[in-house]
Amino acid sequence: QRMSFRDFWKMLERGGRPVAYLSQQNDSLRQELPSLMDDVPAGVPLGIESFGNEPDAVNLWIGDGRSVSSCHKDHYENLYTVVTGEKIFTLLPPAAAPFLTERRCRAGHFEASEE
Repeated sequence: QRMSFRDFWKMLERGGRPVAYLSQQNDSLRQELPSLMDDVPAGVPLGIESFGNEPDAVNLWIGDGRSVSSCHKDHYENLYTVVTGEKIFTLLPPAAAPFLTERRCRAGHFEASEE
């Protein structure tokens, strides 16, 4: 659902349903919310030292404690920074890959309800 950032933030603060969660990729912070870039450093020193460059993409995810990410595999290096609150990750070693069967699934369909 597309909405202004202000409306999204109001929904997040209000809580309730639907669960407010902003999730965009492909350099979403710089491309879709450039006004926030004044508050964000060009790179995180640990990331620049580890990867040898500033980030190719800066993505932004915003949610509350009800936001949950499904088990997935990223095909690129990541450095995750939590601004406030906490995020719990379950990291699995490459040796676990044979036990994580990948398969095609139908795309999810979500509808907001008044419940």
